[in-house]
Amino acid sequence: VILEFGSQAGALYHPAVESIVRALLSLPKPPSVVFLTVREWCGSPRAREGAFSKYSWQEGKGTLLGPNVATPWSKAEQTISRVADQYG
Repeated sequence: VILEFGSQAGALYHPAVESIVRALLSLPKPPSVVFLTVREWCGSPRAREGAFSKYSWQEGKGTLLGPNVATPWSKAEQTISRVADQYG
């Protein structure tokens, strides 16, 4: 089973990630579970330092986001990593 939460990271209800994994692993024949996500790469140059702003292709001057910038996607990755480590 491939679970992809990144496309809806901004709307992700984080406790549901663990609930879904527990439900899958409780099946009579538990499947292998793979998390797939693609992290955002760009932010708006108008965003204040350390904040996330959706990238606008019309601006054409997006800046790369550093690994320590908290975004909906990085928060989803933290949740996914925690669940994967716990149920590994």
